[in-house]
Amino acid sequence: GNVTFTSSEVTARCPMTDQPDFYTVEVSYLPRDLCVESKTVKLYFQQFREHGEFVEAFTRRISKDFFLALNPYEVIVKVTQTPRGGWGISVHDSLYPEMPEVRAFDPATWNGGFLEETNV
Repeated sequence: GNVTFTSSEVTARCPMTDQPDFYTVEVSYLPRDLCVESKTVKLYFQQFREHGEFVEAFTRRISKDFFLALNPYEVIVKVTQTPRGGWGISVHDSLYPEMPEVRAFDPATWNGGFLEETNV
């Protein structure tokens, strides 16, 4: 079955204002051969505290990082930004090997790689 991690304590910086953004993040994947331990996931998300990125790109980065590190059958990511100024936003993303985008994806050109730095 799927492995799911959820945290309501993820923070990053707004790239426009440099103010902190607060997120609830859910990452779910269907393992093929590899799994990731919860401590590694926690350390992975701590790296974003001073990182500036819009929530849409942040969500895609998480999907790609998990997909490249674990080679799962599927990865699904949902990021919900805590409302600021009265507006909230939720972004959903999923990747699986049969997607044309994934088949053409070259890991050597991906500039994310935060998971690689946490020794997954």
